[in-house]
Amino acid sequence: MSDPNQQPFDPAVPPAPPTPPAPPAATAPPAPPAPPAPQGRPAAALSPVPGIPIVLTPIDPPAQAPFARPAPSPYQQDPFGAPADARPKRSRRWLIVGGIVAGVVIVLGVGAAVGANVVSGNLSADKPVDAFLTSLVDGEAESALAMLEKADDGPLLSDEVYREAENRITGFTLGEPTVDGEKATVVATITQGDEKYDTTFALASAGKTLLFWNDWKLAALPLASVAVDFDAPSDLGLEVGGAELDRADLGGDSLYALPGDYAFSSPDDNANYTAESAVASVVGFGGRAGVDPIDPVDVSFPVTLTDAGAAAALASANADIDACAAQAVLEPAGCGFSMRGTPGIEPSNIRWTVTTRPTATFGAWDGGGFPVVAETSGRLDFAADGRETSTGDTGTLTGDVDGYSFRGSVTFVDGAAVYASQYGVIDRLQDIIEGSGT
Repeated sequence: MSDPNQQPFDPAVPPAPPTPPAPPAATAPPAPPAPPAPQGRPAAALSPVPGIPIVLTPIDPPAQAPFARPAPSPYQQDPFGAPADARPKRSRRWLIVGGIVAGVVIVLGVGAAVGANVVSGNLSADKPVDAFLTSLVDGEAESALAMLEKADDGPLLSDEVYREAENRITGFTLGEPTVDGEKATVVATITQGDEKYDTTFALASAGKTLLFWNDWKLAALPLASVAVDFDAPSDLGLEVGGAELDRADLGGDSLYALPGDYAFSSPDDNANYTAESAVASVVGFGGRAGVDPIDPVDVSFPVTLTDAGAAAALASANADIDACAAQAVLEPAGCGFSMRGTPGIEPSNIRWTVTTRPTATFGAWDGGGFPVVAETSGRLDFAADGRETSTGDTGTLTGDVDGYSFRGSVTFVDGAAVYASQYGVIDRLQDIIEGSGT
């Protein structure tokens, strides 16, 4: 059955040509052209037959597959204008990768530079000096000395003693290091109480860090020293900063010390004598060996008698003179006084009387005792019975010894004072000189 709306076929009118594809856009690949509109296939030319109408039935064209853009060959141009080797996505990916690599290189370079500066700063020659002096400010003598290539030792260099010292180092500033190959020096301006002084620290390389930077080590630092004079009775001890000192350490060389004031005292109580306290003030270090060494700081601790000890010593001296007076001889032995006899007169019943006692004080311990220091002299009276040998007559002999003084020293044995007169020594020497003894 024919479609009443179908237009009659006119063989003289050709079919409409298909719509050409739109040109590709300049900035993007062109959209595929629209397929041509369906057209009726023209019928074959027919010769009209008179009296019979011609009717045409349109034939639908076969279904066409959707448009697919052909893949370009690597050896030819894309039919839509894009070069065969142009791959925008891949190019962008390489740009991104390249940017990342460049960024990493920059970061690594900056990091390496920063790291080098950090390492160089941490290994600067002034760092060991800073650490050494900081430890001293903090009272850490042992850790400070451990930083030196070679450190002195001694009882004053312990943390216990150093922390009790007064007037220690309280601050410092460092100059720029002077480096000469594997050696360096750093000048520190040190504050110690009211004092400020410069000290030059020497350093030497102890190896390399990361092949380039010297690992600096402080050279030996000469220290100041304290010459301790503690000559005291054996039952007295000595301490410094609360730490007791071994007397064996005091009889030899001076004691090395760090900057500070060290208080010495005797912890032992004794009723008869005591050691005075003393302070050794050490300012600065020992300088550079052979260049500007500092002389030792001398410190002594006089041991003196207490009031009770002095009274006991004087009582012992008086007992000695009483013992001398008790000798019924013209020249009491070891007493320092005598009475010359008269030729032809025979004395008997000799009597010595102390009419005026000498007075004395006693000095500090001198290594052998407490020496007597005479104040006023005394007097002894002499009396004896006399008989003239030629006639047999008898009478009384009298005389005196004026200006007599104590001469000797006192020690204590088991807490008791013992006076030792020097007159006996003098008498003995006189006998040797006169040839009356050996």
